Amino acid sequence: IMEIYEHELATRSTKETHLQDLLEAKTMALSQADRLIAQYRCRRAQSESECAKLRTLLQESEKRSAHQQLELQGLVTTQQGLEEEIGQLHQSRRQLERLTDEHNLLRGAYDEQKHKLDGTLRSLAAAQEEQSSLSDLLDMQRKHCDKLKAQFESSNSQLEALERQHQQLIQQFT
Repeated sequence: IMEIYEHELATRSTKETHLQDLLEAKTMALSQADRLIAQYRCRRAQSESECAKLRTLLQESEKRSAHQQLELQGLVTTQQGLEEEIGQLHQSRRQLERLTDEHNLLRGAYDEQKHKLDGTLRSLAAAQEEQSSLSDLLDMQRKHCDKLKAQFESSNSQLEALERQHQQLIQQFT
């Protein structure tokens, strides 16, 4: 009988240990469930807070979108004005290019006339220099001519004197 009691006690002890283990496991599962519930509540509060923030951000984003839509319309209007201004600037540029071409043609004609004038001025300077040289040469020729004339007159006088002497000698010898 004792053995039966001992065996029953051992079986009950094993059951008690097993039940104790089950109780600890369920306690741990319950505390883990409590923690999970607390985490869930915390996360839910965070999610609701985030949702409120996102709602606020969405409302602000919609306001900004409406404001930016107005700005975009203003920019489109400005762009159209700028495109018209660009068209006018292109037209002005073409006109300036035509004026530049005309200016370049006139500049070329001016340069050509200036080149001709420079050539003419050089020719004039050379002609004046040649005229001056010829004037000097003429003066020199006149002086030489005057000297030759003086020599001629002197020779002529001597010749006349010699002819008279010759005449006198002929008269004396005759």
